[in-house]
Amino acid sequence: RKIARELHDGIGQNLNAIINLIDQAKLGHGDTADVLLKMRGIAKQTLDETRALSRLLRPQVLDDLGLEAALQWLVRTIGEAHRFAVRLDIGRPLPAISGDIATLVFRITQEALNNAARHARAESAQVVLRCEGGRLHLAILDDGRGCDIQAAMNANRTQQSSGLGGMRDRVRLYDGEMHIQSQPGGGFHLTIEIPLPSSAGGTTA
Repeated sequence: RKIARELHDGIGQNLNAIINLIDQAKLGHGDTADVLLKMRGIAKQTLDETRALSRLLRPQVLDDLGLEAALQWLVRTIGEAHRFAVRLDIGRPLPAISGDIATLVFRITQEALNNAARHARAESAQVVLRCEGGRLHLAILDDGRGCDIQAAMNANRTQQSSGLGGMRDRVRLYDGEMHIQSQPGGGFHLTIEIPLPSSAGGTTA
């Protein structure tokens, strides 16, 4: 839904604006140099938005580094950017994990840590990743101000949403489960479990 909205409201409208400016130039309306400058600005914005959507679909860092190194990079950069301590605990040995599941783990970790830093005002967080019994286990804990879980879920359709509903829906796409423990003033604990295919391929950890 988010990508469809971005394509329609962002990229689609930008391309339509460029078409209108081309029509103006063809009809000789306005200063040609000014019209071209406007077109260039809109085209640059559209390129930036397209690249952002591409990163949303599949982070380049996963292809470059693999899941384990990508998570190490993620916790380090978010911790430095928001000045809070993030500990990463990865059980070994990790099996090969498919590209889609690696992307899911990366995105959920990214969103949960950003929520902890920006909204929950956490001072520290921990990310724990294990693969045991044919299932992937991811836990993300923080010491922030916590939340009312039901209220956070109900806010999923608003701009103030924490994204918890979206996380849950993405996990369910892979036959996984998501559990949350939190209360106002009591920190936040998110866990997900996803069955791993018997012949996992794609991105390696």
